[in-house]
Amino acid sequence: MDQARRFIAKYGIILCISVIGSVAIGLFIRWIIRDLLPHGAKSYTRGISLACIGTYNILVWHFGARWRSAISMRKSQIAEEVPVCLKCGYQLTGLTPEIRNCPECGKKISDEASWLLAAPREPAPD
Repeated sequence: MDQARRFIAKYGIILCISVIGSVAIGLFIRWIIRDLLPHGAKSYTRGISLACIGTYNILVWHFGARWRSAISMRKSQIAEEVPVCLKCGYQLTGLTPEIRNCPECGKKISDEASWLLAAPREPAPD
């Protein structure tokens, strides 16, 4: 049960988009086929709907997983004390702590990255 909760916490938004989109596509395809195709072609409704829903879900999960992995990578960079924007990945090194928004995308800089910007840096060894 704990594994299911972690999955939903990590991929909940992708799961919602997948389910809602699948229902919408299925209904839309059935509506289109019933109105546009001749009577004999209506027997393909289920197959066409399933093919469209399957393709949609593959795309949603592919791009959703890429989105999640990009955020995870950016959080790991912050954990390694490299300040980056969580939205676009822009490196914030060298910015002053007074700057509150990312200069690249305009999103508010996360608290962790702000803390890294405010922390005193030791000069790199020669």
